[in-house]
Amino acid sequence: MKHLFIINPRSIPAQADMNRLLKEIKNCFADQIETMYSVHVSRYTRDAIGFIRKWMAAVPVDEIVRVYAVGGDGILFDCLNGIVGLPNAELAIVPYGNSNDMIRAFGENKTALFRNIALQSVSPVIATDIINCGTNYALNFCTIGLESDAIMAAMNIYSRIASKIRKFKRLNFIVYTTLF
Repeated sequence: MKHLFIINPRSIPAQADMNRLLKEIKNCFADQIETMYSVHVSRYTRDAIGFIRKWMAAVPVDEIVRVYAVGGDGILFDCLNGIVGLPNAELAIVPYGNSNDMIRAFGENKTALFRNIALQSVSPVIATDIINCGTNYALNFCTIGLESDAIMAAMNIYSRIASKIRKFKRLNFIVYTTLF
């Protein structure tokens, strides 16, 4: 098995955190001479899609490659679209982004488990659905109903503070118009 780590550097802005992650990856495979791994730091949105395709072209079809999406939901989207249709590719999620909606489907407080590179490298694959959206693909995870609860909670909060927001906007407009 080969391992390909695709990292979104915007999800890990502190250089010390990036260095710690790269060291963890290196240490994970240090004693496994036969196991090959590569790291690619994504340069821009959708960069990973083309990179994965080129990298995978050099891998024999009978060799499994686990592609690790290291970052948030954006890099996960890119990695998914990079591996779609490849018979020898698996996708792993290593959450470092702001929202990481996908891992929430596995339960609360699971981030540490998903960030454990040694555990991720040997964990079994869990089949999941993907959705074709025109020329892109997306992961399907079930949050039906939860999003409505969040929207309703936000609407309740907004309704309680709406009058204060309107007063502030009016004050801001009065100050702006008197200055100019």
